[in-house]
Amino acid sequence: MPTSHWPKRGATCLLLASVFVPQVVSGLYQGLGRPVPAGYSLLTGLALWLSMVAWFSQYSQEHHVPWVVDMGWFLYLVWIVVAPYYIVQREGRAGLGRIALFCGAWAAAWTVGRATMIWVRVLVTQ
Repeated sequence: MPTSHWPKRGATCLLLASVFVPQVVSGLYQGLGRPVPAGYSLLTGLALWLSMVAWFSQYSQEHHVPWVVDMGWFLYLVWIVVAPYYIVQREGRAGLGRIALFCGAWAAAWTVGRATMIWVRVLVTQ
């Protein structure tokens, strides 16, 4: 019985959502001139962290990356170093493209967040 009922790219969609949604919400708050709630950064960091772990777990199953016993906790603490290392180790130069796509998605999310902020400010001042 499969351990996951996610579609094949479900973890990737979750990861992208955890990058884009917080930026849009921050843009809305900033556009309205209101402070972001106190626990917001903790919540968004946790969402990104868990979605990255879900994505890497799916990735490692697809590419047959062996997990040692403590890999889960190790991955939780240093995913930003471990995930790119295994991607480049398994895919070589093609893995750099995957990493570049993630960095591009992060930049696009930041841009969408800033555009949302500007859009809301324009709408509110009219």
